[in-house]
Amino acid sequence: MITPLTFLTFEAELELLSDLHIGDGREEKLGAKNAGVSGQGNGAAHVEEQEIAQTTSGEKSNLDNDDGHEEKLAENGETSRMATVVRDVDDKPVIPGSALKGALRAAVLASCGPEKSVELFGAEKNSEGAEGHASVVTIYAARIIEEGPPAPTSNLGLPESGKKYTFLATHVALDRKTGSAEDQKLYSVEMVPAGTRFKLEGIVRSGKAVCDLKTALGPLVSGISLGRGTTKGNGKLKLIESKISYKTKSLDVSKMKEKSDPETTIILESVQDSSSIKIVEFSMTCLGPFMSHDSTHKVDGQDNVLFALRRSEEIEYQKEGLYGVLRERCAWLAATDKIGDGCRDNEDRFKPFTSKDSPSDLCRTARLFGVPGWQGLVEIKSLKLLGGERLRKSDDHSNGGMPGIAIDRFSGAVLDTGPFYVDAWVGIKLEFNLVLREREDFPTEDDKRLFSALVKLIKVDGLLLGHGTNRGFGWFDENIEIEVKESP
Repeated sequence: MITPLTFLTFEAELELLSDLHIGDGREEKLGAKNAGVSGQGNGAAHVEEQEIAQTTSGEKSNLDNDDGHEEKLAENGETSRMATVVRDVDDKPVIPGSALKGALRAAVLASCGPEKSVELFGAEKNSEGAEGHASVVTIYAARIIEEGPPAPTSNLGLPESGKKYTFLATHVALDRKTGSAEDQKLYSVEMVPAGTRFKLEGIVRSGKAVCDLKTALGPLVSGISLGRGTTKGNGKLKLIESKISYKTKSLDVSKMKEKSDPETTIILESVQDSSSIKIVEFSMTCLGPFMSHDSTHKVDGQDNVLFALRRSEEIEYQKEGLYGVLRERCAWLAATDKIGDGCRDNEDRFKPFTSKDSPSDLCRTARLFGVPGWQGLVEIKSLKLLGGERLRKSDDHSNGGMPGIAIDRFSGAVLDTGPFYVDAWVGIKLEFNLVLREREDFPTEDDKRLFSALVKLIKVDGLLLGHGTNRGFGWFDENIEIEVKESP
């Protein structure tokens, strides 16, 4: 008699807590509407180009490229191309099962150890004679749920990507020698916005399937991060209401008949994250003007206005900008540090990391904030902009915002294009958390000391963020509050 095959199928709903990009390795041309600063013929475009090139604050910078793909776009000067996301046969963004499984494996490894990780997710047979082990958990690609809330991009007011369910995020490539934005070096990335929901499905094949299911998917209760820019806070994915439904099934191979038990719904418990060793909570206020420029936002009759990046009509600032500023501050501290490898920090902080390298070969800035091939130990856990007042009454309000004039680069005289206006906010409060994580034998004591020095520097000087910091915009230097939480 042949014993029936017993297995468990499960499904759950996931929600993005932050914007997500899982690339398909390809690029697409952008329409003229979304070509960034490639527009010509108005003073605002000229000023925008000049201001971006002069910015040293790291606005929308991406110094922690996960695969170097976006940096390659920028180096080629292709400002009108977009790195695209993985999509399914229906042309909808999808989260590959391999990406979900990899993130869950890493989370289980950190919380339960290598034995449980191998037991659930398997291991490859290697050349040293170690036997491989098949995974008992199979995870399918997570697909967008269209029922329920409308697609988030329909009412967020974010730059359009030209495709459904996504928006366009534009960043600036930085000069590695000077740390400032390079002229004419923008790159764009397609992003799935926070709030998008996905359906997760899979199978568990083991003698203790329910127990293994709880362990394997437990990290989803508190949330996992995947895709590009996870250390900047992107790609955060969470189980909705901690619920998951499953059915136990058996297959009689001799008769090819399947029997299914009634569906059961369970509530999963959160898995403790043991990788974070320090969490720093920041709060600070910009009393003056602040904005992060949205170069794709155009309004008829308002060609002389630099519009702010917004989400649901509220001021927006991308985490890449903050991450770039923090990295530059850290590199400056390391270069002026007379203890440790300060000189090497300045020279090697962008050196790519390969499988042949050891993390100890990296400088402290690279270990903390990452380079291609090595995910940084510092992560932006959350970022919020609160309060504030918009200086313009509406998009079509004439002559609203901070006024300015365009200056000719060669003569220093005022251009005859007339005044321009910056769509700025005042009185913005910034809140964000920085997490220092532990991986292998890192961070070292020198790494920890540099991180602590960065926190102290922010407490004293605040941060310069967004557009026009060299002219007084984005100075977050008032009401600075910092709380440091050490993990036990």
